[in-house]
Amino acid sequence: MAWRRRRDTHEGLRIRGKGHVQPTGDGNWAGTPAPKPPSIAWKAPAGHSARIVKPDPHAKRVKELTDRRTANASFFQMSDGSVQEELSAVPVHYRDTKGVWKDIDSSVKPIRHDGFTVGSVGNAFQTYFSSNVSSLVRFEEGSGFVQLGADGATTSAPKVSGSTVTYPDAYPGTDISYQTGPDGVKEVFRERVAVIL
Repeated sequence: MAWRRRRDTHEGLRIRGKGHVQPTGDGNWAGTPAPKPPSIAWKAPAGHSARIVKPDPHAKRVKELTDRRTANASFFQMSDGSVQEELSAVPVHYRDTKGVWKDIDSSVKPIRHDGFTVGSVGNAFQTYFSSNVSSLVRFEEGSGFVQLGADGATTSAPKVSGSTVTYPDAYPGTDISYQTGPDGVKEVFRERVAVIL
């Protein structure tokens, strides 16, 4: 919605609802300047002193202030007494069942869980994989879960590399891959094309 300013051209100001026009004066009236806003100076609370820290460009991280973590931020105590904040565009921490912030680990590792053999559990949600074509991948968060299969596919034990799980030749000439990340799981169907020399 645009805001518009209306300018009247008549001599004086008409009061709405009353047929009265305020006179403009004799021209000798001089306007007073707008009052200056009061200056505000921050003061430390009584009984406390505020130490001004001048950042040292060569300061090094001493320790992480883990109690100040958020899903996307980390805080570090610097050697010069200052605090450095590191922000991420994607989540880097999650709260465990006790409410403690933990580092997200998206890597897939061997695991045993309801018939699933590998999984990624270092997050607020967990992802599990198996060789069973009817229950290829399972996504859990809290008490809820989603389980997916691949109709008509032929699968063997999943191949794991870091945070990627691959089912080679799940369909003729096609691999199915899953990539676990800090905020979800990505599914990719990759068709392998033979090169004839």
